[in-house]
Amino acid sequence: MLLAWALRAPAADKPTYPLKPFTLGPGFLSTLDGLQGIQRSKVVDVVVEVVTGLVAQFRPRQLHGLRDGTGRPRTRPGTVATALRASLQHCSLGARRLHSYRSAAGVEPSRVGPHDDYRP
Repeated sequence: MLLAWALRAPAADKPTYPLKPFTLGPGFLSTLDGLQGIQRSKVVDVVVEVVTGLVAQFRPRQLHGLRDGTGRPRTRPGTVATALRASLQHCSLGARRLHSYRSAAGVEPSRVGPHDDYRP
C-alpha cells in the first residue's frame, strides 16, 4: 500500500492526501480470489485512492455513496458507516467495483464485486 501511495500521490500533494491507517473488511481478500480481468495491483491503487481521498482527482472512478430503496444513504447494519462504491472497470458486463464503508474512523474497503451486488 505504501508503494502504491508513493506512486499515486504527487510529491507536493502527499501532505494533503496522507495514507492514513485503515482496516480491510472481513473477507475483503477472499473477494479477490478468482478475480479475472483485474490485476491485484489495480485493486491496491483504487483502495489507496479511496482511503486517501485521491479518488476525487480520478473522475472515471465514479466514487459515490450508495442509497437504499427509500433514497437514504445505505449504511452498514447496526452502524452509521455509509456505503461507497468506486469503479475498477468500465463499460463491461459485470464490471467490478470496490465497495467500502466510510465512518468517522476512516474508510474500510469491504469487498470487490459486480456493480449491482450490494452485499456488505
